[in-house]
Amino acid sequence: IGGAWPVAGRQLGIVIGEGVDEATVSTLQESAHAAGVVPLLVGPHGGKIGGLTVNRTYANAASIEFDALVLVGDLPPAPDAMVSGDSKAGAGNDPTVSDPRVVKLIGEAWRHAKALGAVTPAGSAALTDAGLTGQEEGLAVGTAEQVAARLLELLAGHRAWARFPASVQR
Repeated sequence: IGGAWPVAGRQLGIVIGEGVDEATVSTLQESAHAAGVVPLLVGPHGGKIGGLTVNRTYANAASIEFDALVLVGDLPPAPDAMVSGDSKAGAGNDPTVSDPRVVKLIGEAWRHAKALGAVTPAGSAALTDAGLTGQEEGLAVGTAEQVAARLLELLAGHRAWARFPASVQR
């Protein structure tokens, strides 16, 4: 805790939706590759989105695969999103909210103290849907260049340890 380690070999999940700006994704991928970080695209379906090859889908991505996540663009529910049997669970197909599987992915990464990023303005909507403001410890919010640089710094620290301060009870 408190040290810095090489980031080479770490995995960065780049969560994208349909119609994502490919130049933004390329900036993130190039920054990751330059640092030896492995960028993996997580999308609403397999195959291609524009000219981008999706490596994982919302349905099969797991937070344990990634050392950090960055959210790019709008992430509305994909056609295969399951509507929850309990409306209080927050799942559904409302196109104005993020896919519930993406929200789950963010929540798990948050609890594991992993670095999170959001390319503004659209990427931060998923943070909001996950109950975050964008001001919390271990978050990088801004342009693709700003987010990439900050995520590499956060990855060097391994986890956002300050997110959950230790408390001593006697």
